[in-house]
Amino acid sequence: MLKWAIELNAFDISYEPRKAIKGQAFADFIAEMTRPNFEKNVATRWTVYVDGSSTQSGCGAGIICQSPEGDKYEYAMRFNFQTSNNEAEYEALLAGIKMCKAAGAQEILAFSDSQLIVSQVNGDYEARDPNMIKYMQAVHQEVEHLKSFEAKQIPRTEDNQADALSKLASSASCDTPRHVFWEVKDKRSIEQELCAPTVPVLDRSSTWMDPIIAYKMDGTLLDDSSLAAKIQKKSSWFEWWNGVLYKKSFSRPLLRCVTPEKGKEILDDLHQGLCSSHIGGRALAEKALRTGYYWPTLREDALVMVQKCDKCQRFAHLIHRPARPLTPIMSPIPFAKWGMDLLGPYTAAPGGRRYVIVVVDYFTKWVEAEALKNIKTSDFETPKLKEWLADHGIHSCFASVGRPQANGQVEEFNKIISEGIKKKLDEAKGLWADELPNVLWSIRTTAKNSTGETSFLLAYGAEAVLPIEMCEPTLRVMLYDENANWEMMKLALDFLPEVRGNAALRQQLYKIRMTTVANGPNGVVVSLITG
Repeated sequence: MLKWAIELNAFDISYEPRKAIKGQAFADFIAEMTRPNFEKNVATRWTVYVDGSSTQSGCGAGIICQSPEGDKYEYAMRFNFQTSNNEAEYEALLAGIKMCKAAGAQEILAFSDSQLIVSQVNGDYEARDPNMIKYMQAVHQEVEHLKSFEAKQIPRTEDNQADALSKLASSASCDTPRHVFWEVKDKRSIEQELCAPTVPVLDRSSTWMDPIIAYKMDGTLLDDSSLAAKIQKKSSWFEWWNGVLYKKSFSRPLLRCVTPEKGKEILDDLHQGLCSSHIGGRALAEKALRTGYYWPTLREDALVMVQKCDKCQRFAHLIHRPARPLTPIMSPIPFAKWGMDLLGPYTAAPGGRRYVIVVVDYFTKWVEAEALKNIKTSDFETPKLKEWLADHGIHSCFASVGRPQANGQVEEFNKIISEGIKKKLDEAKGLWADELPNVLWSIRTTAKNSTGETSFLLAYGAEAVLPIEMCEPTLRVMLYDENANWEMMKLALDFLPEVRGNAALRQQLYKIRMTTVANGPNGVVVSLITG
């Protein structure tokens, strides 16, 4: 350093060594000069305003999509088919969601002035009209894979732009401003999206059916000799017909084979779908089998589904040994003996309904229930009712309030109905009356352990077609012929007395076993009724 100072001094340049920087001064400098790295809160939610219009001159929809950056896109759609105002609102909502998804939206906020549509989409209202149900399901399918979706109702004055576009689209003239996107739609959205998407997605993954199908089609076997022999032996239980693999069954002529993934969808629909009541695992497996489906893990999948069902676990009832010996009541004639009881009070349903009257046939287990506003036990003890029963030759007796076991048949169904309603509803407890028919349908189409048959079969002579069979057709649905069906129904009614006789015998044997288990080997034994 001294050498450099001497050389620089010849040029009148003085060298001053740099002083040490104080620690606090350096810290103040860094704090003052460092720019904070603020994270920008980037909006990612798209906003869509929709409105539908249905007039005598035509039907249409207006949609306004707004990007997170604030850019607006106006969209007018004219329908070449007649719709109601609610259907036009649904068409507008579906079109708006699809437009936002096409632009890459993952979060959508939809505004509409229709209280009905918004409430149905949010689950506050129940859709009863078949078209409304299909539209609501189509909306749920569209928003299923979005990060977030929210529908809100706004006053008509705040939706005036979309309202103007919908009226423009439904008017007879087609003079549309240049900045408005225009489209003419020929088909309803629900006609294209019912049960299956328009473009099917082919699953190329290997399934348990592939080796059997290959052997049935052209005799191809696996390279492994042991597996090949197993497939060859197993294939005798299967039939390949019209591009679908079926399994021969002891309970049904042919069962449609499906993959375990499709089977879980079928079980989910039977367990907690439209006409279901959260039945147990074994009953669920039997119902899937009786409906006409098969896959290797059917029983295990049904048991696992019920074990994982939150509502089934929360509302499961505790089983207790009866305090007195069990005395079963026999009724070998259908609809000859009915049990009746009252349920309630529940949360007030529309119309002020809080009670349910339940009647059950002792033989077929057919159950009827009706929601009522006001009812009490004394209403059944009036002289007028007793006179009416006597005129029709109907014998009646009343079970003591302190001993409900005397009416145990109805008490058991009361428990099934109550649990079915609880498991189907979450917070909307006031909708129990609307859910009651679905629970009853599930009970009627589920086979009972005592008879081995469903109540529907014992009452009408044939099994009912379930909703899942429309989306995943079984053999009887695929081969349905209206004329032949009437002839087969007549034959089924001729054979119905024999079916009921076998069911009565199974019921009597079942009650003997049940009595032995409940009362012990020295308990009451019931004689078989053969007449």
